[in-house]
Amino acid sequence: MIPMKKILLLIVFLGFSYGKEYLLKGNLPPYLEVFVKKKISGDVYLLDIPKDNDILNTLTFNKDFILEENFVLKALAIPNDTCYTLRWDLKSVNAEKAWDITTGSYEVYVALFDTGVDYNNPDLKENLWKNPDEVCDDGIDNDGNGYVDDCYGVNVLCYPEGRYNPNAKGCNAPDALDDDGHGTHIAGIIGALGNNGLLIPGVAWNVKIIPCKFLSSRGFGDVAGEIACFEYIKTLISKKGLRIVAVNASYGGEYPFSQIQYDTIKSFNGLYITAAGNEGKNNDTIDFYPCNYNLKNKICVGAYNRSGNPTYFSHYGYRTVDIFAPGEDIASLYIGRNTANCETSLVLASGTSMAAPFITGAVALLFSKNPNISFIEAKNEILLTGKNSPVYDGKSYTCNTLDLYNLLTGESSQKACLSTSEINFGSVNVGNEKVLQVMVRSTGKKQLKTLNVYIQGEGFYIKDENCTNTLLSPFEECKIDVAFKPTSGKDFSGLLYINFENETRKVSLSGQGVSIENGGGGCNSSSHEFVWITVVLFLLKRIFKRETP
Repeated sequence: MIPMKKILLLIVFLGFSYGKEYLLKGNLPPYLEVFVKKKISGDVYLLDIPKDNDILNTLTFNKDFILEENFVLKALAIPNDTCYTLRWDLKSVNAEKAWDITTGSYEVYVALFDTGVDYNNPDLKENLWKNPDEVCDDGIDNDGNGYVDDCYGVNVLCYPEGRYNPNAKGCNAPDALDDDGHGTHIAGIIGALGNNGLLIPGVAWNVKIIPCKFLSSRGFGDVAGEIACFEYIKTLISKKGLRIVAVNASYGGEYPFSQIQYDTIKSFNGLYITAAGNEGKNNDTIDFYPCNYNLKNKICVGAYNRSGNPTYFSHYGYRTVDIFAPGEDIASLYIGRNTANCETSLVLASGTSMAAPFITGAVALLFSKNPNISFIEAKNEILLTGKNSPVYDGKSYTCNTLDLYNLLTGESSQKACLSTSEINFGSVNVGNEKVLQVMVRSTGKKQLKTLNVYIQGEGFYIKDENCTNTLLSPFEECKIDVAFKPTSGKDFSGLLYINFENETRKVSLSGQGVSIENGGGGCNSSSHEFVWITVVLFLLKRIFKRETP
């Protein structure tokens, strides 16, 4: 007779798949011995019982042992940095859950083009790339890359004529020593060392930041300086084999399209993260660069506040600003401040300059988790996995804000972005028609299903649309032409409803009907009287006036 234990083993090997793991504490009964994977302690066993085995259904309360599911645990990566509680922004981008997946990698490099960094700050120094082939402060280009003493990046302001000049304006050090504070603050957001018991963590706890100083102590620089920074990191890529996945470019301005700057950014084999601007303007209607360059490797970032709404100062644009990230009252590192005290060591700063490095840090996390992802794939993941909100309709290309956990888990859902949240037709003569357009864009990884559109409100109607019963792939668009034709001289209001499979979005409509009888562009009785009085006065003046011969 075959022993029962061997029969059970035979059944398992003949094809029953193992299922959940269980912990048993106490006296192990013989009929469960076949499922034992290992003995953990004196009276605790780890069991693996097939999913389709009925033995679990026959088990009842037994005083001889306790049988429980072997529940999965995970590290909860809340850092011990002393000032972490000040970082509302990291919580808003779902950083804590993301850090349970990855906190970064020293195999990932990002460049920071700015005012430099305080590389003596202990909360930052370990995450800064240090040139292993350069002897610091000896005045020699030891590694032959064309730059003298570039230990912690380089100060391109020291090369106004293409060769090193320590007396050049802005050359406070041959490497990228910050003399303003802007660059250090941004470096802290990207990658202050996390969980080291000091001050704050960055978005990426572990990353290698390569600074290039081209902005002066007053925060000003030029396109030539930026190009010099690009040339510097190109030498690091070609001569030292570094894979630099992103450039943080927290700067910009209103100036005409630069083909040279455009071509330089385009030639970079990585993501270029830049700021949207800080004067509350619509970048769709102004020339604001580098944000407005239409490049596959560029991400332009707007800023939101503690409430999750666009800040009053942030530039925006349905065509030009890609995504929003925290950018108001961000506590980060600063030059010359590295005590254990939060108030004296950290500085609160606001601006889209502070929003951009959240995306740069996100890029670092994404590449640490998936080193083989392409730059275009990485950009799409960042844009399409963000949290979607109608408050960004008309404000950004995606209507999404950064979500680190969604990014690292590849979240996939339908998301919509409208070109506007309100349409004001202004004044329209009674009986006349004015048509304006609303665009609908799909900004999630899952196709956006639009069910129907309709309007409530007198005087407004849909002139033309191709959104009803449509499936929009990521970044595809459909359009809705809305018409206003007032029937009387009064104020009109209404709502455009767009029904998707998972939500309804609204666009408020308003307009003023102007009656011809009340001065809406035609000649009323008052204007007739004025004309006749003017003619009569003119004729009387000619009759009674004596002409001088």
